[in-house]
Amino acid sequence: MNISYRSTGTRKSISRFSLFAAILAGSMAMGCAPTSAQSSILGQWRTTTQMGTITISFMSNGQYDQTGVGTTGVQTMQAGPYQLVAPNSIIFTVATWSPHSRTVLVPCGIPNDPVCNVQRVVNYPQPPGTRYTYMFNGPNKMTLSNQTGPLTFTRVTGQ
Repeated sequence: MNISYRSTGTRKSISRFSLFAAILAGSMAMGCAPTSAQSSILGQWRTTTQMGTITISFMSNGQYDQTGVGTTGVQTMQAGPYQLVAPNSIIFTVATWSPHSRTVLVPCGIPNDPVCNVQRVVNYPQPPGTRYTYMFNGPNKMTLSNQTGPLTFTRVTGQ
């Protein structure tokens, strides 16, 4: 299939490959090529919210490692592959996470629960993967946004 246009009575055509090469070259010149976007996201990024601190490390092998420390001191972790999708989306897949469970004390007075003042283990299922849009606000600032709202990260280490 050729994409064609007419110019002053003569027919000229551009192959799909040539058009793709021209678009890719233009994207690379503007810094939007996959390798350019990936190299700019590599490193460690941190943000602080009302709930605590989140640190994400993006590695060149396509893996991420995210840790969180809540205001109560509870620590969480999730890690796995990430994928950059044009023009400015990032998809996180959760392969490992922590904690997998926690122990809680069952209080007395719960209807239809005759046992009280005992410990019970609550298991946490695998967290779902997420998709964010990303925007760089300079060489050391990045905003990730999804349906829960934006988070602005500051580069801690990286390229």
